[in-house]
Amino acid sequence: MARFLTLFTLVFALALAAMNPVGNWSCTATTPDGDEVPWSMEISGNSGHYVAVLTSERGKMNIPQTRVDGNTLTFQVNVGGEGTFTISLTFDGDTFRGSWKGDDRGGELKGKRKAT
Repeated sequence: MARFLTLFTLVFALALAAMNPVGNWSCTATTPDGDEVPWSMEISGNSGHYVAVLTSERGKMNIPQTRVDGNTLTFQVNVGGEGTFTISLTFDGDTFRGSWKGDDRGGELKGKRKAT
């Protein structure tokens, strides 16, 4: 019985430590030319079912579908006139690092959770 309780406690603690990307994020995208472009992201949802709203100088873009694999959140965005890009973000507490790729272009992404 003591083994079962220890195992249960360990599994419960690991579940609590799982990725929680919900919140508002200050973000930066690096272009192939090395320019940094600021943007923001609001993520809502739970238990691996997240949606996002991206905001930049181009306006807002709703992301209704995301995929979760461990601490990585992946989704696609269609930027009118420029193509479809795959976004992959790996979260570590209140920060993330990631990449964007599409149409033979790509760059790095980084972000920090905004204080509430």
